[in-house]
Amino acid sequence: MEDRDKKHDLADYHNRRLEEYRRSYEHGSLPALFDALVYCRRKKCAIPNWIMDGAIYEVGQLLSGQAFKGKNSAKSRVTKFKKYWRHFVRWDAVMELRDKQLETKNELTQLMKIDPDHQATMDLKRRTDVIIWEHVYEIAAESLLRSPFHAGPEAIRRSYLDINRYRKRGTHRGVVGMVPSARALELMGLPNQDTLPKSIKDRLAGSG
Repeated sequence: MEDRDKKHDLADYHNRRLEEYRRSYEHGSLPALFDALVYCRRKKCAIPNWIMDGAIYEVGQLLSGQAFKGKNSAKSRVTKFKKYWRHFVRWDAVMELRDKQLETKNELTQLMKIDPDHQATMDLKRRTDVIIWEHVYEIAAESLLRSPFHAGPEAIRRSYLDINRYRKRGTHRGVVGMVPSARALELMGLPNQDTLPKSIKDRLAGSG
């Protein structure tokens, strides 16, 4: 009975992962189809019809030469993905700082209740004062200093607002619905994991 429950839970997990890939692919993310195929092979899952249909369509476009022509061609979708991905990495750097700020504030609240005059409390308060929302774009720019996605604070701010607009319209799934695998990023000529923010590297590490 226990083994059967484990198999059922595992099947549910695979189905959820594949559903996320499907939504991303249907919103224009070609890497999602590639990653879904790799996932099925690695996990020995039955390949859903949508993956087979997608693979047949994409290969057909390649054979007919249509993969390089038009607004919805594979080439156009990959180019669009690369543009969105740049904005997304910058957006994620800002969100990571916001999450850290919230965690630090919660920790500080607890310490203030226990001993507001303790040195650890005072040190944490100074750290909290540094990471304030007014300076988040400057700090995000510094965090991406060695990354190909580095930009000035104003460009970081525009990327952050752009992704928020995509999310509000529901058109972001082609990029942020499912973080692509490191292999998919490599195939598209995008920077390796070492140049990405920690939050994205953590998701890439768990994408298998």
